[in-house]
Amino acid sequence: MTVPLNSKRWAITLSPLSTPYIWLWSVVGALLLSNIYKVSGLKILSIRDSDFLTAFPNFRISNLFDKPYLYEGSLAEQWMGETYWQYGPLHQVLSMPLYLYSTIDEATIFLFFFLLILYLGTVLSFYNCTRVKTKIDMRFVFLVFISLLSYPFLSALNQRNFEIIEVSLVISAMYLYSRSNYFISGALIGVATGVKYLPGILLLPLILERNWKALKGFCIVIIPQVILIQLYLGWENSFTLKLLTEGEEITIPLRQGLADVILRLTGGSSGGNYNFIYLTLLIVAIAAIVLGLHLHHNSQPIQTERWKVWPLLLALICLLAPHSNNYYFVLLLPLIIQIYNILCNSKLFLDRIFFAIGLILISLPLPLAVIWRMLPTESIGQWQVFLQNVQSLSPLFFGSLIIISVAIRNRKELLNLM
Repeated sequence: MTVPLNSKRWAITLSPLSTPYIWLWSVVGALLLSNIYKVSGLKILSIRDSDFLTAFPNFRISNLFDKPYLYEGSLAEQWMGETYWQYGPLHQVLSMPLYLYSTIDEATIFLFFFLLILYLGTVLSFYNCTRVKTKIDMRFVFLVFISLLSYPFLSALNQRNFEIIEVSLVISAMYLYSRSNYFISGALIGVATGVKYLPGILLLPLILERNWKALKGFCIVIIPQVILIQLYLGWENSFTLKLLTEGEEITIPLRQGLADVILRLTGGSSGGNYNFIYLTLLIVAIAAIVLGLHLHHNSQPIQTERWKVWPLLLALICLLAPHSNNYYFVLLLPLIIQIYNILCNSKLFLDRIFFAIGLILISLPLPLAVIWRMLPTESIGQWQVFLQNVQSLSPLFFGSLIIISVAIRNRKELLNLM
């Protein structure tokens, strides 16, 4: 027996799990927990070096809030200077409440608890969306266990990266799309794209199916971002676009996408063979995605169910995007939950084995990263090198590839979850 996602039962069950409620709980919970943490006097959540701190605080925005001292001496000053800004336009907007804090430590501790609660709420929301039973059972407990031990998630949480926010927004867009609220769904995709670009891949199915309401919502959100960020910070000063246009000359272990896998296999430097191989594979992959989406739309007459292919697209863009850091792979969460629910209700033993192998590979660096952070400073050298060597084998890339293969093998079940 199946239950359609847009039934009244789901409307009642999921209403507290929609985006406004999840964000409200996350803000309230983070304020409470960060204050308890502050009173306790603990220092274990302080960070000094992360990709998020290269984007926050921004020089101009810190001066706008009359807090230039937040910027002075920061990692953002070292990396961005007074000219450049990092990530998407809405990344800067969503960071603005953090300028209300007096120190970067206070801001990032609040952000830690906010992202943690938001992630857990998102897992619960999407888990309920993709199964009939809504009660919390051992399957859900085990899914939370898997989700919390995901290396991409823990890396994103440790660095306070906004990929977790993107996941929450996209899952909310999926839910609204399933209820024929295409305009708001498209708008949320526009918000997620404005945070850090990768969810923009979901514009492709909207275009192919000519969903004008969703496209209108997307454009109404994205166009003002493009204009306003040009007026205030300037697209020519975008450090993210600078990296994309100039390319990467070398690879580093943290990057786990196709571009860096090819860089490692071709000797670790760009140009020549690297450019040809990467562009060829990218064109083939995009062509396959377009063809797959076209076939999917033709075989899926019910428009409200076409969102079910979105998690697969998010997983694929993690593999294909240049400069794909390990924390990007938190965007695999919707696909992992989809497959998990399918395999929990099937007897596909071999698929379960491959799914488990994929999850293990994705989190392979985790125990080494934990040991590295627990050891005294003078003892971390060898473990750090060992961790980098493991990451240089691209376990997140190959683990994700296995999970995507399991999804494709179970595509009929994947596209008819409800």
